[in-house]
Amino acid sequence: MKEDEENFRGLGISKQQYLGLLFTLCQQGDAEGQYLLGELFEEGKAIERDMEEALALYRLSSEQGFAKAQHRLGFIYFMGRVGAQNVPEGVQLMRRAAEQGFAMSLFGLGMAHLAGRGAERNVELALDYLRRAAAGGYEAAAKMLAGIDQEGVHPQEVYAAMFEDADGPDARLKQAYRLSASADAGEQREAFRIVREVAETGHGKGCFLLACMYRDGRCTERNEREFADWLYRAAEAGFAEAQDYMGDLYAAGECVEQDAAAAAYWRSLAAEQGLARAQFSLAQQYGSGSGVAKDPQQMMLWLLRAAEQGHTEAQFRLGLGYASGEDYRKAAEWFSEAVAQQYWPAMVCLAVLYAAGKGVPLSREKAELYNRMAAEHAAEEERLAWFDYFVALAHLSV
Repeated sequence: MKEDEENFRGLGISKQQYLGLLFTLCQQGDAEGQYLLGELFEEGKAIERDMEEALALYRLSSEQGFAKAQHRLGFIYFMGRVGAQNVPEGVQLMRRAAEQGFAMSLFGLGMAHLAGRGAERNVELALDYLRRAAAGGYEAAAKMLAGIDQEGVHPQEVYAAMFEDADGPDARLKQAYRLSASADAGEQREAFRIVREVAETGHGKGCFLLACMYRDGRCTERNEREFADWLYRAAEAGFAEAQDYMGDLYAAGECVEQDAAAAAYWRSLAAEQGLARAQFSLAQQYGSGSGVAKDPQQMMLWLLRAAEQGHTEAQFRLGLGYASGEDYRKAAEWFSEAVAQQYWPAMVCLAVLYAAGKGVPLSREKAELYNRMAAEHAAEEERLAWFDYFVALAHLSV
């Protein structure tokens, strides 16, 4: 479809106005402006394609620490696009973005470690990166993890060598993953037998996977009581994902009697093990006083731990917390992290801060840009509601 030049990309301004805004930001040395203009040079739609210019702009933005630019430049090097292959440099750039919690780079690093491409082949490290990417809301990582849970590492012919040195219960579970993906009923029964045998030894992950089999009716018949029983055993064995799941069940009153205090107990165990999703849920309970004594300091502590792992909503909520305390600089930092993962309410809040010059330099151009970005994701009524809420929360006058 041809671009609407008078409503370029739905931003409500013409293509030339958009280009003028980006060139102005680049002249000011703005990292995000450099990145966005680089995108246009790479695409070759709004302006003549020029990959050398795109790469130069990505480098300038990357050197200022802009995560999107680090990821994009790293991806180009990693994949060897337009002859610019430099796999080690690509991995290093993605690692810098990942250190900022950028979900796409966390996913890229996970894939690099799975493939042993530009990084050591390390499945556990790869899975850690993929989990962090999924916790940050990156759907491709969540799908990859779901596939690995159900089928083992996929495609098998590419990654099978990574399991050759595995031993013990985990090796047997990986064998079961592969069998469970088969269409052969006999292999599915064997998968169930292996998982149940491992689970009966008290192995946490085995108990969890067996619970999921009973929940989904995979390789066996669905059985809600068996699901709840094996999930509890997995949680008792210290498996973080199971503990977090138990917290969800108690919070919702599913399979168990609703109990907010029990939800907080199980989530706290998973949170202490570093599971970002549990950390965020626990923070919400401390914020509302559900099942625990209301404690804003504990809320901010757990939000921080989740945010540092790239959890998008935790980053945003942390920004709100700092803004309500009038620490606008810290608020802007965390909103920027959430914006990097396309979280539109954070775009609205950043627009307000730039318009007010609070925590960031006063900039109408940046305020306008973030408002336009938010408009790509949400209707005007939703954006205005967040605008009004944030202005009141942060004690601002805009």
